[in-house]
Amino acid sequence: MSRNLNDLFSPETIAVVGASRNEAKLGHKLLNNVIEAGFSGDLVPINPAGGEILGREVKKSLMEIGKPIDLCLISIPNEHVVSAVSEAAAANVRTAVVLSSGFGEAGEAGRAMQAELAAILEDTQMRLIGPNCMGLIDRHHALNASYFWDIQTEPGDISFVSQSGAYGGILFREIAARGLGLAKFASIGNQLNVEHADLLEVLADDDDTRVIALFVEQIKDGTRFIEAAARAAAHKPVIALKAGRTDAGHRAALSHTGSMAGTFDIYRAAMKKAGVLLFTDTDAFFDAAAVLSHSGSALPTNDAVAILTISGGPSVAAADRAEEIGLHVPPLSDALQEKLCGLIPAFGAAGNPVDMTPQIDPAQYGACVREVYAAGEVGGVIAINVGLDSVEFGEAFARAQVETGLPTVSFVVDAPLIAASFARQKIPNFPTPERAISAYKALTDYRRVHESFSKPCTSRVAPTRSRALTQAISIAAPLPPGRPYAFDEHLSKQILAEYGIEIVEEKLVENIKEAVDCARFIGYPVALKICVPGIVHKTDADGLALNLHNEKELREAFRVMEDRFGTGRQYVIQRMLAPGREILIGGGHDEVFGKTITVGIGGTLTEIIHDTVTRICPISDIEAEEMLQELRGSQIFGEFRGKPPVQRKRVIDALTNLSDLLMGNERILEIDVNPVIVTEEDLIAVDALVVIEN
Repeated sequence: MSRNLNDLFSPETIAVVGASRNEAKLGHKLLNNVIEAGFSGDLVPINPAGGEILGREVKKSLMEIGKPIDLCLISIPNEHVVSAVSEAAAANVRTAVVLSSGFGEAGEAGRAMQAELAAILEDTQMRLIGPNCMGLIDRHHALNASYFWDIQTEPGDISFVSQSGAYGGILFREIAARGLGLAKFASIGNQLNVEHADLLEVLADDDDTRVIALFVEQIKDGTRFIEAAARAAAHKPVIALKAGRTDAGHRAALSHTGSMAGTFDIYRAAMKKAGVLLFTDTDAFFDAAAVLSHSGSALPTNDAVAILTISGGPSVAAADRAEEIGLHVPPLSDALQEKLCGLIPAFGAAGNPVDMTPQIDPAQYGACVREVYAAGEVGGVIAINVGLDSVEFGEAFARAQVETGLPTVSFVVDAPLIAASFARQKIPNFPTPERAISAYKALTDYRRVHESFSKPCTSRVAPTRSRALTQAISIAAPLPPGRPYAFDEHLSKQILAEYGIEIVEEKLVENIKEAVDCARFIGYPVALKICVPGIVHKTDADGLALNLHNEKELREAFRVMEDRFGTGRQYVIQRMLAPGREILIGGGHDEVFGKTITVGIGGTLTEIIHDTVTRICPISDIEAEEMLQELRGSQIFGEFRGKPPVQRKRVIDALTNLSDLLMGNERILEIDVNPVIVTEEDLIAVDALVVIEN
């Protein structure tokens, strides 16, 4: 078992392998950074030449130190790193940081060296950060064990874990420019032995860290990441910027849902499961970090926000953005508006936004702002001011925030006195009204995360292995080794039925007599479908005939099918259902995060509309309901074209049952159920595909 990383940022002894007298070399800068940061423990440069560097006695090897080494920084050419790490393991180093590059990111030779490092770590308790990283920083404990020098950021409460070293530089610039403070920074590079989850476990318990920010290119152990992130997010915000979002490398999938739930969709689902706020834009990411840091423990009490301004146009833009992204800008109550009208000019606006106008008596700012904050009608406030630099304006919001605890975000330009007042009171200011609103939403999003972790979790019955799936495997044709195998439609639906998902009435037939007898029993109109493994999309193969109203039409369709596919094939005779609302449900298996489940708008245009939502299994009833709400076409479940709402509970049950099926049967790679007909009374699966791993 590897040692934990709880004391990673508080080492008593640091060794620098590759320390150099040459000021141009990174090994010299690294050693100098540790010294200039004020590290007070034992600092030992390592260089085979011995002597002295920067006033420190140099040891020729780690073995000469003669006592435990908490942190070993390795900055040498990559061809010498394997032997250095081997020596570090022998010298009982607790944690090594390999800043050198040229490993898994650099071709076959680099991957081979990285594999050698992994082999060394298998036989030791030493932890290794990197390779190909920029090191560690702790602004509260005088630690700069990184390549970064001249760091201007003040100690603060934001901690940053990044795969990208360059994003560390962006971080320091952004934090300094925004007047924020840094707690800890860790560059993890290739994640050979230490991953995001390891640092999340450390930072979750770190008293100096209020906000955890992640730069993510790849997660290696998805289950562990979700567990670690959820534990942290339960009591402090975790935000992530995801790079590498395109789906170019996603494997080919047999099912509709398998092809549509792309790599980034699954990452988004994983972050949602973990309570991590996910961003795809650098400005939005750092805006969220700023507002979450400034807010402390103050979170909006609801999604309603008040916009107070002396600048009409920007407040309209802010209101538009708020409604577009799910915030609510409600009209204030008549009683509150009456009070405000007595404080602002007659030509002002007391609804919401509240336009106090530039002509307001500055002495009235305090009363006007206080009335809105204290009324209890909104969960937070946006302050907007363009060019009217009034001390009273700034003090009014600062004082009201202190008195009520409501979070405040601002868009203030050309008003340095107000900006200074807001900075003192930690009211974050943004360069556009839209960015102020989007940043504020991070507060409401984290409030929901915090509330979700506070709710009691309803235990579900442990999912069971499917008897129908086991039987289907045993009677199916010999499975091709090493390749996915798709069951035919009829077998696939029998598996679904075992898990409580109602399927359309149908029967398997092999000849025209059986087809006619079956259709007579089921009742016309019927559908005729080819039902053989290997024909996945029947429409594309011309293996589907719908709305056959009598025996003549059925016989003709059957004859055409036999001409196309040959005799001795199996077919399905299926009842044609009355029109309903078509959705799809499905699932898959992701190599990183495990089983996934998807719901979307179904039918033949599924891949064109591409309106789907994905989650990581298992899911609860609450998560299933959230999936329906997040669909762009979620109104399909309400009153629609004169028909009453559908039975949402049936859809939710189908999703949770499908999740149980996926979790209980590890061999399932993909499930596609499309269309699923939903009415005000029923949910019936019309077509299905189950793909297993052989």
